[in-house]
Amino acid sequence: MPGSPKKRARRLAQSALLPTERTASEQDLAQLRALERAANSGYSVKRRNRPGRPSKLTVERAWTVIQYIKGGATFEDAALATGVDGVTLLHWRDEGLADIQARNDSLLAEFLRAITRARALARVDA
Repeated sequence: MPGSPKKRARRLAQSALLPTERTASEQDLAQLRALERAANSGYSVKRRNRPGRPSKLTVERAWTVIQYIKGGATFEDAALATGVDGVTLLHWRDEGLADIQARNDSLLAEFLRAITRARALARVDA
């Protein structure tokens, strides 16, 4: 496949979020795989050289938050149900936006794409 690994990962992540003829479970599986690819890429939450404890953002926690938001929960409720503060979820969203703008394929960037899509699906289903 032509292109650098980073570009391929970005195309794969974007294709997982595009509306298609796939069923909801296939879309969920594609979204989970995109999160896992982003977590395994060179750009992860751990790449930030900051003092303090490691981030609580994992693929499992991100997936749980996405499912709650897709079900219609607010950011605050989804965060509290998964064991993080609502402000933390907003920080992850903001850092994901910064990574997207910097064109980094990180877990935070993929998380932002996924929660944006989940919120849209929740609005459509409501």
